[in-house]
Amino acid sequence: MADLPELKHYWSVWATFLMYKYWGISEDCLSSTHPICAGHIADTGDAESLFDGISYGKGSAFLKQMYKVVGYETVKKGLHKYFADHSWGNTVLTDFVGAIAWAYEQDGDKSMGEDFNFTEWCDTWL
Repeated sequence: MADLPELKHYWSVWATFLMYKYWGISEDCLSSTHPICAGHIADTGDAESLFDGISYGKGSAFLKQMYKVVGYETVKKGLHKYFADHSWGNTVLTDFVGAIAWAYEQDGDKSMGEDFNFTEWCDTWL
């Protein structure tokens, strides 16, 4: 399996990803933590002050868990929709969450239960 060209960097990428994930989780315990998704961003300075290592660490933890919750194929389908709908344009977080939620509602892994609401789950996490 590891000899396949498309999997050449698979394990090293996930090892790096996990390193950032666990770093983000430990940083999230500190008083200097902040949510991944902030409220209103007035200017570039606001954006730069919120986009830091904690954002990367917590963001990677969220993405890894999202794959586990809704399934790889669902995320892939949602990403295709997201990029098709918003190519060459600006987006907000609800656009991304909405595309993944749409894919989940279409044919996502229902192991979380039929009443699982992906959008509410994202609101809780983000």
